[in-house]
Amino acid sequence: MSAYLRDYLSIESLNCPGAPDRHKYLSEMWDAGDDWDNPETPQEMDPMSGSYCFFWDYEAVAVTDQGKRWFRGAKRPSGGRKYSTLLACDFFGYSGGYDPSPPRTYASCERMAKGQERSTQLLAPYWSGVSEAVEKPLDAAYPSAVHLPKMRLKAVFTDGHVENYTEQDVVALDVISNRKTLKTFGIDNSDTPGLFYVPRIAVK
Repeated sequence: MSAYLRDYLSIESLNCPGAPDRHKYLSEMWDAGDDWDNPETPQEMDPMSGSYCFFWDYEAVAVTDQGKRWFRGAKRPSGGRKYSTLLACDFFGYSGGYDPSPPRTYASCERMAKGQERSTQLLAPYWSGVSEAVEKPLDAAYPSAVHLPKMRLKAVFTDGHVENYTEQDVVALDVISNRKTLKTFGIDNSDTPGLFYVPRIAVK
């Protein structure tokens, strides 16, 4: 990302104002891009995760109240009949190894109800929390939107406008593990990246 955008964005624009803090190596990793090496880890190359999700040309399975739909990120500024116009949004995820279950946790760069500050060597500082309600899944594998922690998030679209949305305005994206079969990771295996929430209006 930094290789493409460092000439257009200041480093401050990558630090979410809702995050509990900024990663202490944010400037260094932005300058290094794919060559980033965290001096505190034994790995030679360290894939860092930040505060935003970028959906250009991204595919996933959206889990809605009406069933599952194929989410296709924009491939051109105008979007298209089959493509979303969502460009990026605040990171908001569920499960995915942030904390072992039970209980599964939610994570976001934006403050959530009763959230706690967390960070790792490979994750920018974020808020982590659990639902106040008892989990009643949408189906066998997915939590219902009514059980999400209360919070406010932001999304930017390909035409440049920004929208604010709440936890009640989102749907979950399940990450595809096999592009040929469109099989997804779900949330019940050890290597899952978890679910990522996006505004409902971004799913066609």
